[in-house]
Amino acid sequence: VNKRFGFNKGSAVLREFASGASALLEEGESIFHAGGDTFFVVVMNERVSKVFYELNHLELPTLSVEDKEFPLLTIRCGVYQLSGAEKELENIVNPLNAVFMLAKRKQNSDIVFYDNTVASGIVNSLLIVQQLPAALDSNELFITYQPKVSVVDHILRGAEALIRWNN
Repeated sequence: VNKRFGFNKGSAVLREFASGASALLEEGESIFHAGGDTFFVVVMNERVSKVFYELNHLELPTLSVEDKEFPLLTIRCGVYQLSGAEKELENIVNPLNAVFMLAKRKQNSDIVFYDNTVASGIVNSLLIVQQLPAALDSNELFITYQPKVSVVDHILRGAEALIRWNN
C-alpha cells in the first residue's frame, strides 16, 4: 500500500485495520501494533480460526480507490498457544516472532502454529549462524559443482556452485 499509494494511505489502512480488528475481539482479548505491518493479537484458543478468517475479510474503506477495492491484502498468522508457564513477556514474544517469521516465509500457508519443530528449527538456524565464522576460519567450507545437463539432448549446459560444510 505504501509503495502504490504512499505512506499516508498506508498509515490510514493500518489504523482502519487496528480499529476493525479491535472490534472483533471479546473481553480479555487484545491487539498490539508491533511496528510496520505487524500486529500481535491475543485471543482465546477456540476463537483463533474464526478471528483469523474475520481479519482476512475486514472491510477497509481506505483501500477503495475510485470505487475499486484493492484486493492484495492478506493476513499471515503465526500462532503460539500459551502454556501458562510463561513468566516473562519475552517467553511469549520470542516464540511468536519466530512462528510469525516462518508464516511470512511460507508461500502456501497463511497460518502456522508454533510447535517443537519450529523451536528446533530456530535453534538449529541460530547454531549455524553462530558457528559459521569459526567454520570459515578453519576452512570447513568447500565448493562443489552440480552439473546442469539438458534433458532433451543430454548435453552439459552449465553448473551450479554449491558450498558444503564439512562438519
